[in-house]
Amino acid sequence: MDKLLDIFFSYQGKMPRREYWYALIFVLIIANILGFYVGGVMAYVQQDPPPPNAIEPSMPLLMLVTIVLMLMVVAKVFLVAKRLTDIGIKKPWSLVSLIPVVGNMFAFIVGVIPSRPSV
Repeated sequence: MDKLLDIFFSYQGKMPRREYWYALIFVLIIANILGFYVGGVMAYVQQDPPPPNAIEPSMPLLMLVTIVLMLMVVAKVFLVAKRLTDIGIKKPWSLVSLIPVVGNMFAFIVGVIPSRPSV
């Protein structure tokens, strides 16, 4: 459990490409699934009147999903920060990954650049 927390929620250390890709793909899959859920609930809530025989969305579940979705965004920033350290770029550049479309492209580019050799 400590290893997982260190991978996803630690700003310290470096991350090789293989580990970065596995972690980033996991984060993006979870974030997209939860994002589609939240989007579907929001589309349901905006319908007037609601469709017949529809299941009412649970507000506590929606809040939990939203919190986990925000944690996935934070995990993505930490993953990019560790990968940037591995390729020799300063960590504050990881905040670029918060920009909606540009951030995903940036995360992809960071994953493609080879690691800087240790001195």
